Amino acid sequence: MVNWLKGAGLGSPAYYYGGLVLLVAALIYGLIVAKRAWEEAHEDLEPASLDELLEDLDEAHAAGELDEGEFARVKEALGKHSPPPGSSSSRS
Repeated sequence: MVNWLKGAGLGSPAYYYGGLVLLVAALIYGLIVAKRAWEEAHEDLEPASLDELLEDLDEAHAAGELDEGEFARVKEALGKHSPPPGSSSSRS
């Protein structure tokens, strides 16, 4: 098996080490890509704030996707889940 490699000139150390370097480089590249994909898949996303939700609803209402009744109903439902005005999560 080794004889045909040497006959083709592929048995030299240059081809061996060159192929090994390419294999290691491909492995490192693959690990970097896998790490980035894993980080992106496990990224902590913060939920949309009430202001962001209301902004999106206002845009939908302005575009005519929501009528007055739907807009008022959704706005009221969001208001029930928001913290009462004047309450603050920061302590003095």
